[in-house]
Amino acid sequence: DDTRYVALAEDVGCVVAMDDLDTGSRFFWTNIAESPADPLRALAEGYLDRPGCPRMADWESQIRQVKDWLKEFRIDAVLELRLNYSMIRHFRTPTFKAAMEREGVPFLSLPREHQFANESQLRTRIGAFIELLEASPSKT
Repeated sequence: DDTRYVALAEDVGCVVAMDDLDTGSRFFWTNIAESPADPLRALAEGYLDRPGCPRMADWESQIRQVKDWLKEFRIDAVLELRLNYSMIRHFRTPTFKAAMEREGVPFLSLPREHQFANESQLRTRIGAFIELLEASPSKT
């Protein structure tokens, strides 16, 4: 994942409380149980039990992780910058959006390229999303 997308969101006005990049926070978030008897097995189980990336189609654990982050970091909205040409990521979006709606969390999903691109278009769309959030009567 290209972290310049996170920087772009921040530059437009988002406060990024947590990322869900494939090699970002999700990758390091899971605690690994300490097992003096078999530390290698504990390490392997920790790696295998953490929520996978969207291409692994383990959407329940991914969404559960994001819901936990919503509460822990008091997140007001979710911006998904889904990777273009990754069909599994596109298939996940309606499920992810429905889960965020059930939580009452505004959600915007935008396609992005693997390499940093379409900066102006993303700036405009993210900026409009921020304006909608700021104009929302439920804003605290």
